[in-house]
Amino acid sequence: AVLNEAIHKTGLTDDDIANGGYKIYTSLDQQYQIGMDATFENDSLFPAAAEDGAIVEGASVALDPKTGGVMGIVGGRGEYTYRGWNRATDSMLSPGSTMKPLAVYTPALEAGYKPEDILKDEALDYYDVQNYSRTYSGQATMTDSIIQSLNAPAVWLLHEIGIDRGFKKVEQFGIKLDEKDRYYGLALGGLTKGTTPLKMASAYSVFANQGVKMEPHFITKIEDANGVIIYENEKPKSKRVTTPEVADEMTSMLQGVFSSGTGMEAKPYGYTIAGKTGTTENINADGMSKDQWIIGYTPDVVVSTWIGFDKSGPDHFLTGSSGSNLAGIFRDET
Repeated sequence: AVLNEAIHKTGLTDDDIANGGYKIYTSLDQQYQIGMDATFENDSLFPAAAEDGAIVEGASVALDPKTGGVMGIVGGRGEYTYRGWNRATDSMLSPGSTMKPLAVYTPALEAGYKPEDILKDEALDYYDVQNYSRTYSGQATMTDSIIQSLNAPAVWLLHEIGIDRGFKKVEQFGIKLDEKDRYYGLALGGLTKGTTPLKMASAYSVFANQGVKMEPHFITKIEDANGVIIYENEKPKSKRVTTPEVADEMTSMLQGVFSSGTGMEAKPYGYTIAGKTGTTENINADGMSKDQWIIGYTPDVVVSTWIGFDKSGPDHFLTGSSGSNLAGIFRDET
């Protein structure tokens, strides 16, 4: 990841970097990296492999929300391949319900809704949506809808504020959308092309950083063999995505995900943490899922973690909730 960024930012080649005596300084935090590596080497924390031996893959990113610097990253399980496939930066994945705060709840707060406002939790005539439990309660507050990751209220609220408002807000968070994503399924993370764990970590850093998104990066500076700085990321690009007030309201609600909601099992001991779980259902059967996510943050770090099969299908799927399957992984790496 560092080499890719160095080549992109400077125009240097692999050979230049390998043989030119360059020094590359990064935002790496060795404590995070060592811990994340150890977690991903612990097979007992991951769901079992499929019958044909295919393993449940994973990827994770730890990001400093104040600077956008990547503190640690894991691109997959198994043996490392030099310049190999990095699922944390390269795999385009469906974000599931981790999209709800970006596409629905942030723009709703900006439009004047409040965390205690009542949302409809019922079948809708304009979009076929079901909650994970396959039941409806009639109504739920915005806070409870987030904490329990209810699907119907999220789609209903997107309808109320307008799809265009949600679509534009997601792109402001740094998630590139396809025109086909301009539909109610956007509320549930139903993206045409998907997104990456790195981009999702960067998006959630907005909530951790008072509404400001810092450009995610690996490199702080590069020096040549003579000590001359040829590239420096002294002031990473920043962008205000929402107000500090909305960011604080979102954080308050997202803390409930770990204290009493879908992320309870994954809450690291002794920490107050906010974030969201997410699941993409497998179209082949009920109760099976393709992608599972958990994104958690404090003011100092955002950790975005995904698990799933590289090739999902009738024989490659996850069962159980993302909060349960990722609980051990997330607690261990944080």
